[in-house]
Amino acid sequence: MTRGRAATLALIGAAACGGPAAPSGVVAPAMPDQVIRDFVMDTYQGAERSWSLRSPRADIYDDDHRVELAAPRLRFFERNRPSSSVTAARGRLDTATRDLWAGGGVVLISTEGARLESEWMRFDSVADRLVSTAPVVITRGRSRVRGVGWEATRDLSTIEIRRQRGEIAGEDAKRLRPQ
Repeated sequence: MTRGRAATLALIGAAACGGPAAPSGVVAPAMPDQVIRDFVMDTYQGAERSWSLRSPRADIYDDDHRVELAAPRLRFFERNRPSSSVTAARGRLDTATRDLWAGGGVVLISTEGARLESEWMRFDSVADRLVSTAPVVITRGRSRVRGVGWEATRDLSTIEIRRQRGEIAGEDAKRLRPQ
């Protein structure tokens, strides 16, 4: 066998065995340990449901204590009654802390009619607060408040907005005056 033919066969053999190694520094994305379609998770404090999380797809990474969520829908409860809901394009749940991150156009709507829109938010389960440093728009009736950076209770009854600018409609101002 000639050297040229032997070299060609060696290259074909190497290609058949997977080819050259990936360049250093390039990491292939990790495969999830589990993929769950129509994911549902309810969290309780004692006998009362605290929140319910739904997603059409959940990629579970056991070693990282992480669940990647597609189009998550989160519903918060107060005394076993819905108090607000959250929708987003994507999310991430930390299974160790029960903290949740949501992004890609977050919309929170309270049962009292308040609507909060932001690019992303994090639910801190220990503090029981929703927080973000992203721009925010809050709408109640025809009134609108804009700002950058916010923190809120899960039912949106208390919202702290940093760097804010508001537009209060006349009929909403009457509701805000002390009685």
